[in-house]
Amino acid sequence: MTYYFALFLGRDGIMKIREETSLSSSSLVSVPSLTEFVEDYERLTEIASDGAMRSFCFQRLQMLSHAFKMVNTFFLNIINFYYVFNPLFHIVMS
Repeated sequence: MTYYFALFLGRDGIMKIREETSLSSSSLVSVPSLTEFVEDYERLTEIASDGAMRSFCFQRLQMLSHAFKMVNTFFLNIINFYYVFNPLFHIVMS
């Protein structure tokens, strides 16, 4: 099943997306008003500038990065193992 989407400029000057086959001009996604956006953005910058939050996020990112590298290495070994016994496996994976 294929979906086609169209972008259109709303009356408020914000680009919106809808299904191309749909005749209604309603957007698939509700877009917040400018004041809602600014309030949310200010709240995010407050959270991001907090020292404890930055430290926590940095440590979490480091942990996730190490976990990803570990899993990636593990699966790379499995893929190499299958490739040794089945040369066509590489063609299928490409």
